[in-house]
Amino acid sequence: MLSGKYAKAVLALLIAIATALVTALGTSPQQNLGHLGTYDWLKIIGAVLASGGFTWWCENVPGIAGGIIKAFSAFAGAFVTALITAYADSVVTQGELIGAISAGFVALLAIYQVTNGVRVTSPNYP
Repeated sequence: MLSGKYAKAVLALLIAIATALVTALGTSPQQNLGHLGTYDWLKIIGAVLASGGFTWWCENVPGIAGGIIKAFSAFAGAFVTALITAYADSVVTQGELIGAISAGFVALLAIYQVTNGVRVTSPNYP
């Protein structure tokens, strides 16, 4: 499993990249990555980087709120990345909106489950 000081930020970045690619490819056989122009790709890359950066910047709150702040920031990052990618053709379809919501929930659950620190075990641990 992914662990380390930047685990949640890296995972948020990877989910945002996957979200952008899945949304850009769409559900239509005619749709491909070539339909997006340079300006669209620059906006998408900015959203992907912002998703990982914002998740890294947020702090884990000790106690019951644990990783909730980072999880919700990753949700927002994946959701917004999907919407930016979907809106590149000036239309957001119902399928793209459902995909954006799904990507947000995938990010929320995945980021919440990942620990954002180094695990320490005793030397006698089997």
